[in-house]
This record gives sequence, C-alpha cells and structure tokens, in this order.
Amino acid sequence: MNICARLRYAKEEPVSNAEFRRNVWCEFTPAKIIISPVIIGIITLLVYAAAPRPDDFFNALGIVSGVLMSFILLLWATKQASESVIGEVNDRTWVFQKMSSVRAIDMTIGKLFGSTVYAWYTAGFCLVAYVISALFASDGFLRLKYALLIILAGLVGHALSMMLSLIIVKNARFTGKTGKNSVFLAGVVIGCVILAIASSVFSKKIPDIQWMGITVHPIDFFIFSAVYAAFWSIAGLYRMMRQELQYDNTPTWWCVFVVTLLVYFNGLTYGLPNGEWGGSLLKGSVVLWTSFPILVLLTYLTLLTESFDTVMLRKLVDRIRRRRWRDAAVSTPLWMPTVAGVLSLTILMLGRDLINGATIYYPDLSHYGSFTLSVLPLVVVLFLLRDLGVIGLIKSTGSGKGDFYIAVYLVLAYGLMPTVLTLAKAKLALHCFWPVPIDGIVWQSVPPALECAAAGYLVWMRRGKILGI
Repeated sequence: MNICARLRYAKEEPVSNAEFRRNVWCEFTPAKIIISPVIIGIITLLVYAAAPRPDDFFNALGIVSGVLMSFILLLWATKQASESVIGEVNDRTWVFQKMSSVRAIDMTIGKLFGSTVYAWYTAGFCLVAYVISALFASDGFLRLKYALLIILAGLVGHALSMMLSLIIVKNARFTGKTGKNSVFLAGVVIGCVILAIASSVFSKKIPDIQWMGITVHPIDFFIFSAVYAAFWSIAGLYRMMRQELQYDNTPTWWCVFVVTLLVYFNGLTYGLPNGEWGGSLLKGSVVLWTSFPILVLLTYLTLLTESFDTVMLRKLVDRIRRRRWRDAAVSTPLWMPTVAGVLSLTILMLGRDLINGATIYYPDLSHYGSFTLSVLPLVVVLFLLRDLGVIGLIKSTGSGKGDFYIAVYLVLAYGLMPTVLTLAKAKLALHCFWPVPIDGIVWQSVPPALECAAAGYLVWMRRGKILGI
C-alpha cells in the first residue's frame, strides 16, 4: 500500500490507536490485572508491620514506593520499550506492521505507551502509595515534584531506548536476529542520571539556579529540563518512526531542536561577564564558546547514528542540480546542517578575534602556563572534517562491520595513539591526534590540516561510487 492510499484509509477508519489497543490486549490478562495491586498491597502491609509509629510508616512507605516506582519505570519499562520494535523484527512481524494503515504518530504512541502499559499500571499503585505518604510529610510538595520527575525520567528513558532500537533495526536491515539485551541500558543510564541529580535537592546543599537571569529553585529547574528532554525525545522518536515507515522527513525539526538546545545551555551562562566564566577561563564571547562544543558533540552524534546511504546521497546531488529544493531537503542527512552550523560558528569566532583583536587565554595550569585558544575552533573543525571523511568512507562501503571499524578508528585516533605518544614524551606528535592549544598556531593547525586533506583526497577518489559523479 502506497503512502497516499495509507493516508486515505487512515482518514476513513475511526479515530483510535489500533497499535495501542493491540498492546493493551497482549499485556493485560485477568491474572496480571490482579497480581500488581496484590503485590503492592502486601509490600505496604509489610512496611506497616515494620514501622513502630505512624510517622515512621509514612516515611518508610514513601521511600519504598519511590524506589519501586523508579525501578519499574527506569528498568523494567525501559527494557520493554527497547524490545518492542526489536521483538517485532525478530518475530518477522515488523514488515507487516510497516505495510499497515497505522499512521506514524499512532505507531509512536502505541509502541511507546502500549509496550509499557502494564509497567505504568503497576507503577500507578506505587504512585498512589507515594502520594499518600507525601501528604503526611513536612516537605510533601517537594516529594510530589520528585514523583513527577520519576515519571518524566522514565518517559525520557523509554523514548531514547526505542530510538536506539530503531537505529539498530535501520542499520541491521533485517539481515538476521537483532540483539536486544543491552539497548535499554542507555535509556536506563540517562533516566538514572536525571534522578540522581534531582535527588541532591533533598540534601538542601544546591543553591538556586540562574537561567536567563531568572532565579529558579533546583527542583523546578530539573522538572523544566525533564519536560524539555521528554518532549524532544518523543519528537525524535516520532521522526525516526516516520522514516522507518517510509514517510518523507526534512531536517527542519532537527534544526529547531539544535537551536533550542543552544538556548537552553546558554541560559545557564547568561549574564556571566566575558572573561570571568569559570574564574577568568575565557576572554571573549561566552555565547560562542558555550555553543561551539555543543554543536561539535551533536555533529559527532549524527555522524555515528546516521547512515551514509550512497543512494540517498546521489539523490541529494541530483536534486540539487535540478534545483528541486524541497526534495533535496528530504534527502539531506542530519549531519549536514549540523556541520554547516559548526562551520558558521567557527567563522564567527575567528572573525570576532580578527576584528576585536581579542586573545583568549586559559589561566595558569601547572607547568603549561598560559596559552592561546584563538585558533582552537579552526583546529577542532579540521579534526571534525577528517573524521567526517573517514567515517563516511567506512559507512559508504556498506559493510556489516562498519560500526566496529569506526569504533576501532576512534579508539586508535583519540585513545591509544595519544596515550602511547604521551608515554613516549612525544609532545609535538600529539597535535596529529588531539586539538592541543599549545606550541603555537603552526603546530596546532598544520598536522590536522594535512590529515583533513588526506581524508578529502580519499573521498574525492571515491566520489563516483559514493555520489555518482
């Protein structure tokens, strides 16, 4: 069924999420409906029997129910979410679902909440116990906010683990069984990090946070950050689901996400005087130096997760030649606008130093002393372009071990070789592997420039196979 017929059929059927209903039917049975409240009730009775006083009971009930809810949402539900798509692939039913009339948004919501519906059902009883305990606590409102954070952290973990599953499915292309034992760990780690940071609020040692010049209580800022992360996690999952269901995607939402992420982090450094960020760490524009490393990290993230589909790249070149800009945007991989953003920001930073004559220094650091950072953005970009060429060449081969070769390359380039050179006290040779801001502009820029030129030459030699030109 083509896309037009799929959309026509979707409009004719009643407004209902068939994927969510299917998951509910599969997850709930009369026995499972009874088991969860019975187990939570038994645990509550055990806590009541162990508590000598009512105050101790409610305090212990809050701790136990909060830990259980965190365990259910961050571990159990995240594992279910990560296996929802991979399980369909391994059972050979994912292709039939992709050919059905279910819309991308219904598939996203149905998989995200349907596969974890029983975990949410069980966590709901823990939430009820937690809320009851919070009503009898002196800091009950703060505890209720923490419960909201647990829910948001779980939602972020579910969406991110499912996104990783879709990436694995996309790379595997149904060439065999797809592993599903460790994908969910990334979502678990991220969710636990959110809760670990938020838990420090109860220690009452964290001062109020300044964001865009506004004083925000730490727990309120964590909730704001978790809502932001949950929104973009679900939006990213929806985009990837559209791509998996063969709908057209443009990089518009990705660009909006990048801009909002820069605004988020710049809000934390807003109002800091230039030259006093981190104790005279930087002398220059705080906004530029906050945005630059974020864009670089996002570029590497897209390089590692996006596929270098030679067919899509050839379509992009052909559509640009024909000036079919809308179709060209559909064929544009996410790493392209991100690299363009890094290059634009680098030009702004170099131009600012050139016009203002500002020299950016680190403070004295042990035996290194002071050194300039003015050329550092250019050096980082040269390493980035080198890695772009190497990763693109590896991925364009279509080898099933491409990810393994990329991991070996990154470990050698940024881990093993620099360590060997450091032990050998070959300080100047480090400029071939790390953007080290010492020893002058020539030593900083020439080695990565030569490596970038070599990678560019290899890409040019294989341009016919990659781009068809």
